[in-house]
Amino acid sequence: MPNKIHITMFGQFSISYRDKRLCENEYRGSKMISLLEYLISQRGREITQNELIDLLWSDSKNPANALKTLVHRTRAMLDEMIPGGGKLIAGSHSSYAFIESDECVIDSTKFKEYIDKTEDESLSRTRRISMYKKAIALYNSGYLAGAVGETWVQPINVYFHALYNSAVDKCAQLLYPMGKFSEIITLCERATMLDQSDEK
Repeated sequence: MPNKIHITMFGQFSISYRDKRLCENEYRGSKMISLLEYLISQRGREITQNELIDLLWSDSKNPANALKTLVHRTRAMLDEMIPGGGKLIAGSHSSYAFIESDECVIDSTKFKEYIDKTEDESLSRTRRISMYKKAIALYNSGYLAGAVGETWVQPINVYFHALYNSAVDKCAQLLYPMGKFSEIITLCERATMLDQSDEK
């Protein structure tokens, strides 16, 4: 998709635009990455200044000023890679929000859209299988794997992982009557690599 902003939330966090890529590994431990991860995860609602301060600082003498500086630096970083990218972070000194524009393609959002489509029982078996496969292909190493130790990430990770396991199970059930055993094995082998504790 030309001129789309691709945001990866599964596995390693990254933002890509054309030939430019902002990758979590390059900014290990950066508060700019933590800010982006949180704002994108909480898109659709305004995040108060106090909530962000509690998330990002515990020992700053002037956390409000530190947050203002951090937001400014993060917007500037986005502007460098995306024309007008800084506008993705909206807000003032009291609250901030990530603006999910039409140009944004977020893998976790697409994953959920595909899963939702599979619930439409008017779709043919082949079409539902296709939707499941697209969702399954997007899932990789959990939600924000680099920040999975963060308390706020854990429930989101559990939620998406449960959806993934369910998608594998339901896709396999649809494939079984069709005799697509090799496809079932491939699905289940990958699922087992991601989660060896799921006996089903």
